Amino acid sequence: SHPGALAVNLSYSDNLNHFPFYASHQHQNKFTAVVFVSHGGGGPSLHTTPLYRLLKNIARSKYVAKIVVLWGSRSHPLPNPHRLPSGGVPLHLLLPPTPSPSHRHLPRPEVSTAAVFALDEDATLTTDELDFAFSVWKSFPDRIVGYPARNYVYSQSGSYHYSSSWSN
Repeated sequence: SHPGALAVNLSYSDNLNHFPFYASHQHQNKFTAVVFVSHGGGGPSLHTTPLYRLLKNIARSKYVAKIVVLWGSRSHPLPNPHRLPSGGVPLHLLLPPTPSPSHRHLPRPEVSTAAVFALDEDATLTTDELDFAFSVWKSFPDRIVGYPARNYVYSQSGSYHYSSSWSN
């Protein structure tokens, strides 16, 4: 893969609802949270994981329409969806074909809103922060709205490492 190369999704559809720019059918006052899980965790201690806390905070938002969890972890089995907090919000637990975080950006039938929050499992956002980000997006729906980027650190071993060592 070359840096800056574009990817092309060669799937075809003649249904306008499958295209992200066709927003007349979409909930304009809600967002869909798409959470990519790379590390997983679970077992009896699932309720203490960052994923569990993030899902609880998302579910408390008055603006969330759906939560989509993409389980990219291959070291931990897919949890029972009933063990994940949804607060009555529809929650879809999906296993992508490969563990790539890029899957969160692909069009999916579960996403029926114009606003999509693409999150990592270890994002430390409160419900108020999610609601604020959504209110900002509603003012600028043609823009990407987000919080501080993650850090990429060049190590002594000669490689880059992805870091989320910042706090709100």
